[in-house]
Amino acid sequence: MTTFLILFAVFFASVMAWAYIDLITRKRKLRAIINDLTNKGYKPNNLAEFLYNIVGVNVEVNKLCIADIKSSNVIEYDLSALRDYEILKDGVTIIKKSNVVGRAVIGGLFFGGLGAIAGVASSESTAIDKTKAADLKIYTNDIDRPSILIKIFDKTIKSQNQKKPYLDAAQTFIDKLAIIIK
Repeated sequence: MTTFLILFAVFFASVMAWAYIDLITRKRKLRAIINDLTNKGYKPNNLAEFLYNIVGVNVEVNKLCIADIKSSNVIEYDLSALRDYEILKDGVTIIKKSNVVGRAVIGGLFFGGLGAIAGVASSESTAIDKTKAADLKIYTNDIDRPSILIKIFDKTIKSQNQKKPYLDAAQTFIDKLAIIIK
């Protein structure tokens, strides 16, 4: 029994250490990518962090960038090449550019009509969120890459508290896209 407890403690400590190292690595990569993008002229308030990507706009040079957090690869698009966007909840389109109604969108996305009324401003909610994944899909005029799918979050993010920063970033970013894409 003692051997089992020791092995369990070692296993548990190893898992916790791995998770901590993974978190520290992610934070370092995020800082490096944000510094890189800032040096390219992207303003920090025009960058949005999602689960696997940092997305930003630079209106001075007319660019949209998508940086992969894991690989640090950055792809840029001309803002004039963007033609539409939508938000998908568990693979189903629930918001398209043409029907965005302001800050209530993300609240309604996950909590129905009441959420739409409360909007993102309400950080406390008794509704149970069963959404497993949310994506931002941006359509371009590029024949080689007609759409870009950006994971807002996936099933690895379980609690509403973990999803909230990504949802807030998505709301702010689609507000900006609504201004850019006319």
